[in-house]
Amino acid sequence: MNYFEGDFGPQVVELAEQKGAARLALKAAAKAQLPDRNVRTHEKCWYEPIVDRDLMSLAVRFTLSQPITAAVPPGDPDLWRMMAEVGGNFTPITDDEIEILKTEAKSNIPIFVHPAA
Repeated sequence: MNYFEGDFGPQVVELAEQKGAARLALKAAAKAQLPDRNVRTHEKCWYEPIVDRDLMSLAVRFTLSQPITAAVPPGDPDLWRMMAEVGGNFTPITDDEIEILKTEAKSNIPIFVHPAA
């Protein structure tokens, strides 16, 4: 979901692709920043993970539809399995589905914040 915040995700992917660098997708199943990182819903996630299977499917399909080299699943075993399962059923994401993700992302606190230029 952080990919849409500040519009720096597409810039990073494009620059890496131009330079022939590998593109490792991290936090594809991350939803938002936790209000308090000391209060976690999943021990191995310092962020709020996507736990809804349909939303995770959209997020993972979006990620796998980008020009990436690999995507890293979450450290939580249950979320790891869910991401592997939805990724195993990959179909390219549609423009309408991307709009659903953008709408969902608007209500989240970004995990990574791009510093003001």
